[in-house]
Amino acid sequence: MTPGGQSSTRPSISSPVVLHARRRRKGDSDADFERFNLDELRDEKRFEEVEEMDPEMFRPSKMEYYVPPPVDDIEHWDVTDTRYVAVGLDKDGDEVFHEQRLPNCYLHLAWARRSYLDERSPVSVWWDYALVRDDLQGNRGNLFGMNASSPSLVKAFVELDPYKKLGVYKSLTGYSWRPLKEPDLLYAPRLQFALIGLDKEGALPVRMQTREAHLAYMRKSKRIVTAGPLFSLDAEEGSPVGSLVIFNAENLEEAGDFIENDPYAKAGLFKDSFLTQVAELDVTGQHLDREWEKYQLEENHYDPVHDLMVGWGLVKED
Repeated sequence: MTPGGQSSTRPSISSPVVLHARRRRKGDSDADFERFNLDELRDEKRFEEVEEMDPEMFRPSKMEYYVPPPVDDIEHWDVTDTRYVAVGLDKDGDEVFHEQRLPNCYLHLAWARRSYLDERSPVSVWWDYALVRDDLQGNRGNLFGMNASSPSLVKAFVELDPYKKLGVYKSLTGYSWRPLKEPDLLYAPRLQFALIGLDKEGALPVRMQTREAHLAYMRKSKRIVTAGPLFSLDAEEGSPVGSLVIFNAENLEEAGDFIENDPYAKAGLFKDSFLTQVAELDVTGQHLDREWEKYQLEENHYDPVHDLMVGWGLVKED
């Protein structure tokens, strides 16, 4: 049902995917667009035809089913100090990146940006990172942070992530998160990495005994962008179940050394940990000074995410 009570017909997630030809540089694998040389992009001999989802799939009438419709029966809420994060890890295989993730990156970003811009949305994504593969040849998941008034809203919201609905993720896990607020600990982002560490069963005493040493280590490093303990969505008032740390490093090796020397790691707190380089996505829509996005607008006159926001009445047409 639409907010006005009228029924609407929406395409099924199982509908056949419409493909169209798109041009890309010969020999490229749809890697980081921001590294492209604009002179090369204008050289007709350097391009070949590839297939991806029809851009019409990004239009509001085609994509509305991917994002939560406005919620009119939920009163406005006050945002508490509790934040939420979700970690989505992709299925294995290069074909997942090239055939599912990359052609649908606009759908995920539009879903996140709509939640940020729409004041009626019960959950808002405030930041979103793509998890970069160790070989730097693509992405392997997403880590995104949210504001919400309850864990139940977060659970329902993350199920609407287009990557989840399209079967890109092999796992998608949400957590309650308490980010640190110490000004002397937090630094501006540069080349960022993320550690997601999950505690061993019954390891709370270890965490408590080493917490001050852990915080002192992070302060001294002058690397931390944001960090804080993770809690289960099913037991927000319980003990921490892990940690999320986003920090600066020159490369993956340096990032690994930093984590290995953390007092938490030396004390054996974590049963499982995941370290990855991350790339920030433009959830707010304020990054249009980037070279590739400027080229898209100037040459193709089409920014599908921006056009969706205009179609939904969240952004005024330029």
